[in-house]
Amino acid sequence: MKKGPGIDLVLGEGVACGAAKPAGSLQTAPCGNNKYRFFPNPEDLLQSMRRSVPVIQSTPGVVVMKKSLMALAGAVCLFAGQANANTIVDIAAGDERFSTLVAAVQAAGLADALQGPGPFTVFAPVNDAFAALPEGTVETLLKPENKDQLTNVLLYHVDDRELTSNKIPVGSNYFKPLLTSERTCITRSNSGVDIADGTGSSANVIIADIKADNGVIHVIDKVLLPGQRPDCH
Repeated sequence: MKKGPGIDLVLGEGVACGAAKPAGSLQTAPCGNNKYRFFPNPEDLLQSMRRSVPVIQSTPGVVVMKKSLMALAGAVCLFAGQANANTIVDIAAGDERFSTLVAAVQAAGLADALQGPGPFTVFAPVNDAFAALPEGTVETLLKPENKDQLTNVLLYHVDDRELTSNKIPVGSNYFKPLLTSERTCITRSNSGVDIADGTGSSANVIIADIKADNGVIHVIDKVLLPGQRPDCH
């Protein structure tokens, strides 16, 4: 059988004849006394199994199950789908440059939200940006009693849209982050993109358009801090 992503099943009581997969997804083709079926992803297999797939006979290279194992198979399929997830949190957690940001997201209890469907745009400060804050600032924000303040700082870095760099208009414009009481001023020019925050200073986008399953990350060189509405003209 032609190999490729997905899951191959032979349905029925006979022995698989090893026919090539039919073109397209979720298609069946006769194969002796069997029906051959290709499932392009685990969720499709699980749905089919829920419709009471009959006994499946073993064949080399073919996924083999019986009805009594459907519950276990469903769990495996769901796990397989999740293992391929590549959310904003997954990407940040897998990159040591964002270890301080990830620790802050976890301390604020925002990890589950940012692993949701989104879409989100996260302006993600690197570790050096956190290190540039006044001494003791990060340690203070990470204390449980300062969770609300930390949450506000983090939400100031998130937009609830997928703002790839080509969607940011040229010039200076106000943007409303998830901390909706505040504004940032994002300027796009020939030299790049910068973001003015509530302190009146600006962060530069140093890496743009890291795509995730639930949005996009732009890497910045400064932690954005809420405060006064920045000038934007």
